[in-house]
Amino acid sequence: MIHVLVYDGVEMDAVNEVVPGVEEAFGLRVRVMEARPVPAGEAYNEKRDQYRAGSLLAQVAGMKPGGALRIVGIVAPDIQAGRFNFVYGLASPDEGAAVVSVYRLRTPEEKRFRKRVLTEIVHELGHTFGMDHCHIERCVMHFSTHLGDVDRKGYRFCRFCRRELDGALADILGDRPHVEK
Repeated sequence: MIHVLVYDGVEMDAVNEVVPGVEEAFGLRVRVMEARPVPAGEAYNEKRDQYRAGSLLAQVAGMKPGGALRIVGIVAPDIQAGRFNFVYGLASPDEGAAVVSVYRLRTPEEKRFRKRVLTEIVHELGHTFGMDHCHIERCVMHFSTHLGDVDRKGYRFCRFCRRELDGALADILGDRPHVEK
């Protein structure tokens, strides 16, 4: 099961609407956890008025319930990591955890906003299964430098990444089909 940890400021209806797409992408059930406040402290970089993605990711990983296969935290504020001015998300395969910010995904077009959120959740969760960036522009695992990339690629895996994901799921879940009942 994949757990989605929602933080205050993220529209719960948007998250609930993308859950079926996440379930379809991974063939796993998704459980949405209760909303909670965005953590303060070391995660917030006052100079940049952004949150440190790595600190948020560590906190999300620490909230992963026992028995959960993966967890992804969805936050409203802007996040950054390393040399990047901003990131849409960050993931740790070792922790089985990811964090996604909706800050730069927003648009007045609700349908496009939700598709962007779904795309970035699937992308970051793909990294938690050990997947790297893909060179195919329409693949969800393609690296995004701007919103045009996010919109172009969508939330589906190319056939090569799909095969890689299915192999990773088979390794984790056993040789059964990747669809969890």
